[in-house]
Amino acid sequence: MESTAREELLRLDKLSVDYPVRGGWLSAVSELSLTLFKGEIYALVGESGCGKSTVAYAVTRLLPGSERVDGGIYFEGDDLTKLSASKMEKVRGRRIGMIFQNPLDSLNPVYTAGRQISEAIALDGVSRLDARDRAVRLLRDVRMPDAEKRSRSFPHELSGGMRQRVMIAMMLSREPDLLIADEPTTALDVSIEAQILSILLDQKESRGASVLLITHNFGVVAETADRIGVMYAGELVEEGGAEDVFDRPAHPYTRLLMRALPRSSKKAGRLETIEGAVPRFTDRPRGCRFRNRCPGAMDVCAVLAPEYKTVNDGHRYRCHLERTGEA
Repeated sequence: MESTAREELLRLDKLSVDYPVRGGWLSAVSELSLTLFKGEIYALVGESGCGKSTVAYAVTRLLPGSERVDGGIYFEGDDLTKLSASKMEKVRGRRIGMIFQNPLDSLNPVYTAGRQISEAIALDGVSRLDARDRAVRLLRDVRMPDAEKRSRSFPHELSGGMRQRVMIAMMLSREPDLLIADEPTTALDVSIEAQILSILLDQKESRGASVLLITHNFGVVAETADRIGVMYAGELVEEGGAEDVFDRPAHPYTRLLMRALPRSSKKAGRLETIEGAVPRFTDRPRGCRFRNRCPGAMDVCAVLAPEYKTVNDGHRYRCHLERTGEA
């Protein structure tokens, strides 16, 4: 898809988030810039610890409060970092909805699924009876088996996949313009994972909803995302259309992630692994953050942060190596 013909919904402009730690600040997100357009699914991908969830909590203003935030977060033209707490409450839930990683922790254990969804609907002045009927319809929309019965179930009586459906229904109840899904398929089996992703895709197709899908699993976005941003150690290292990134990965980290994906045949050999782990930076270091794990690292990588290179319109990566080079 050509982004030039699309309308901007969310734009992050050099967003940086630092957490206080003993002796300084932990750099969780560093000068991250990206744009999400209306009616698209944008997948933010990377290993655990690379800053993906911090981005989601920064957009929704749900960070703990001790952090340092720089840069802009623009939603339909408004800088969310400048809004008062009361104005942000009107944005959160109504215009931006968020599906959290663990639905059991997010749902109230003493209320039924239907009641929790209907309470969200009632915030818009809908009567209790209408809200309850709409809650059941929403559960059907997210493919909840026996929606009427499950609406009367408590969270502990539901499976993990069912609880995730309840969370999605709750977030959809107020018809937000942007749905942020933070690891929505964590701990779900493969078949349920595919169903949850299909639900998100349905929302895009039927409502024109925009989705920011955050995941560490590159494989789950292949059939779902329009565009992909690859994060590493708080930085966006590659961005492009899903087809471009999968077929023509440019950054060494993206290529290594691709090689770690499960193969369709045993003849493809053993899966490759990326040695080491995502580092924690207590300041904003010089050079490339991936250099210690990069098979093509050079001397310049230790002293100079790479600039973005363009593969084609909409596809860029941040590396000193050329795309056809050693990595």
